Amino acid sequence: MSQTYTDIEIILIDDGSDDKSFDVISEYAQNNKRIKIIKQKNSGVSVARNAGIKAAKGDWLVFIDSDDYIDIDYCENLYNEYIRTGHATIVCGYTYENVKKTANIIPTGKSIDSISDFSHIIGEFIDNKIFLSLWGKAYNLNTIHKKNIMLTSGVSLGEDLLFNLLYFQEERSFTISQNNGYHYTQLNNPNSLSKAPSLKRLENSKLIYEKAEEFCNKLNISKTAMPYFAKYYIKNIMYTFDLLTNSTDYQKITINNEMLKIVRNNTTKKALKHLNKQDAESILYYYLLTPGRINPVRALSSVRKLTKAILR
Repeated sequence: MSQTYTDIEIILIDDGSDDKSFDVISEYAQNNKRIKIIKQKNSGVSVARNAGIKAAKGDWLVFIDSDDYIDIDYCENLYNEYIRTGHATIVCGYTYENVKKTANIIPTGKSIDSISDFSHIIGEFIDNKIFLSLWGKAYNLNTIHKKNIMLTSGVSLGEDLLFNLLYFQEERSFTISQNNGYHYTQLNNPNSLSKAPSLKRLENSKLIYEKAEEFCNKLNISKTAMPYFAKYYIKNIMYTFDLLTNSTDYQKITINNEMLKIVRNNTTKKALKHLNKQDAESILYYYLLTPGRINPVRALSSVRKLTKAILR
């Protein structure tokens, strides 16, 4: 609300909160006409964001997660980039913060004006999480409304990436800003959705990989981009295997069966073929998963659990 660029609309979504959140934002709204409140029953982050997208007016859309914050000149810097370049989409860096460290994530490059430019930057955008998130960008709201680009409801992990795959099929030119005024805060919350040992994570990972493949084929950038999406997919399923292996929420036989399905399905086989064989981590995944056995996978998960316990 204290942004130096004042011509903004602030949309706050109350997704069925059971504390005093609604009372707090209502008090703010009484004193600030730029604030619009949408109150709904708890329906999940995708439904909440879609409600905000539908209600939004103006030229650009900027997402801010509830546990993050932005510098007071964040919106002004985004607007100045538009004035300078004329690109209706701005992608910027961010500041990563957790209880132990702070890191500045600054993307390279300046402008993306062709598919060739995009194909050379997407690997970096996946590795540094810029392409995996909604925050850290100014989206062209006209394109979103015109093409009816929305978040996929029912997907609780990876929904941001799915949105970006749809959006950047339409908006292929954009400015890359070194502005890192968005502060992405990651607290050590054991109840976080990203740490929940759910079998649905495996389904989500498969869906995301298949949509990424469609995206790369449509833009003809599979050769340069798919190794990065493949590694992202494999790391996701390995992380899920870690959570499941160390979980008491499922029977061992259920976990084994689901892991076998993933290790042996066609999506995983395609991802393994796409992995960059010059990358050490990718080579490990390739030789670990290619035989289609889960015992080595479970062994690695146990080793990682032990290592984390020792490092604590």
